[in-house]
Amino acid sequence: MELMPFIQATLAPLFLTNGIALLTLVQQNRYARTSDRLNFFFDNGKEKEHLTEIDYLEKRLFLIRTSMLLAYVSILFAIVTSLFIIIISLTPYQMTEYIVQLISIGAFSICLLSFFVAMTTAIAEVRLSFGYFNSRIKNHK
Repeated sequence: MELMPFIQATLAPLFLTNGIALLTLVQQNRYARTSDRLNFFFDNGKEKEHLTEIDYLEKRLFLIRTSMLLAYVSILFAIVTSLFIIIISLTPYQMTEYIVQLISIGAFSICLLSFFVAMTTAIAEVRLSFGYFNSRIKNHK
């Protein structure tokens, strides 16, 4: 049995986690800015004066949170995929190997699907932000 192909196959899903981690870092920064803005309104008693912006920030927080949760699910299933690839490399029986391969493919599919939806949600949040600020700019002019 050759070991190197199994090591390469195990590492492939884990490299995907680097890209996903970058997405979560960006989303965490966006979350921090949004929550800071909300805290400013609530701490200074200005929530009644800024209901429109608070409503917008609430929608933003929902999209950011959803994107981050899906990204973490994606990372989890990338790790699960790698673990099952390790199990495949250690399994001497054909039937068990086939079942574990199916589970690995399923886990990796969930990983990619979660990442896709996380990215789509992140794009929706950015679109919401641009739409909100474009409308504010137009109202200001």
